[in-house]
Amino acid sequence: MKIGIIATSSKIVSLDAPGGTEVFCATLTQGLIKLGHEVLLFATEGSNIEGAKLIVASDKTQGDVNKLFLSRYGRDLTTEEKSIVDINFSARLLLKAKEFDNEVDVFHDNISSFLTGSLSDLFSS
Repeated sequence: MKIGIIATSSKIVSLDAPGGTEVFCATLTQGLIKLGHEVLLFATEGSNIEGAKLIVASDKTQGDVNKLFLSRYGRDLTTEEKSIVDINFSARLLLKAKEFDNEVDVFHDNISSFLTGSLSDLFSS
């Protein structure tokens, strides 16, 4: 079976990532590969799970955006601004996954965004 793991959209997915969702996606991806499934990992540039095909929607992370904002405006993003950035990353990731809709048997979404429900009817898988 070909499975699309839609990972968190603004952080790198790895087994030693600081965030729980990123580690969960890495562990799930590894487990599915060990079971013989082909896995497409929709995640941020820099994510790397052996055996998975990485599909990137952005070469930036939320941390990159925060650093840019800090250098230009002298302050970190507010919580509200971080939410807006995260929604943007999530939308890009879901739209990138949509490009593979005819190739993937099932998607497992992990972005925790209202966008998943809003855009789910775009997918046939």
